[in-house]
Amino acid sequence: MGCGTSSAQQVSNPTSPASAPAQVPAGANADAAASVPVSEQTLVWIAGQTCAGKTFIGDYLETRGYHHIDGDFGNQSTDPKIKEMWTNLFQAIIEFNTEGKTDEALWKPYYQMLIDMFNEAAVKTGKNVVLSFAILNLFSEKDWIAHSIPGLRFFKVDVSNDIILERALVRNRKIVELSGKTVEAMWASPQMAETRATYGQEFTEEGFRKCNEVELFSMKYIVCEPTDDWITFLPNNDLDSFEGIQKLNEILGIEWIDIDKDAVAQVNYERMKNIDLSLPT
Repeated sequence: MGCGTSSAQQVSNPTSPASAPAQVPAGANADAAASVPVSEQTLVWIAGQTCAGKTFIGDYLETRGYHHIDGDFGNQSTDPKIKEMWTNLFQAIIEFNTEGKTDEALWKPYYQMLIDMFNEAAVKTGKNVVLSFAILNLFSEKDWIAHSIPGLRFFKVDVSNDIILERALVRNRKIVELSGKTVEAMWASPQMAETRATYGQEFTEEGFRKCNEVELFSMKYIVCEPTDDWITFLPNNDLDSFEGIQKLNEILGIEWIDIDKDAVAQVNYERMKNIDLSLPT
């Protein structure tokens, strides 16, 4: 999400040291779930809107011995098959939001790939595993995911919309700059013609803000309620106090240690250098 950037912006470089998920074709490990030693491993699926902090939390858990898979890596992958799956996934998101239905053949292959990567990581590394992803249960898929990864625990990073917007304005500007452009040049680019027609031909901070606001909140990506018993909400409005991490530590039984916030954040900024801004979101 975010004007001129990808809607699932916190993406992972599959070859980066911090995430390094095995890129396996969908269905390659259909029986892997049966091999996951759930009694000895903690298996976590974290959902959250862009800029909620889900990827930061995943990267933090990596520093505590977890294997982190950033599920949003599809919009920077160089693999044509993965790029196609990512494009189809967001076609399904748009269709579901506008029409109330979509073909599971559009979204299910990408999810299957994530499930396979998750189970393979659990079996091969023997570590606790965490996957962060911008989408959850939009297609009523949570029961299928839970069945495919026995022992999985779902969390949602919960942040107010006004805070999400302020974070997105800062982060999306940095993403554009990491791509070697300025936001003014991005705004003037051919692919932003429709955006300019709506928010103004000349770049303004007001137009940039409004564009981000609309793109952030015009579509639904996560379907759950705080009262649902299958998922735990992690409030994360206060980044300075590591609000969400403190709550998750308490739930998972992880002892508190001081966190190098800048070092953890830099892991994701390195991923962002590889974001393909041309992919649909």
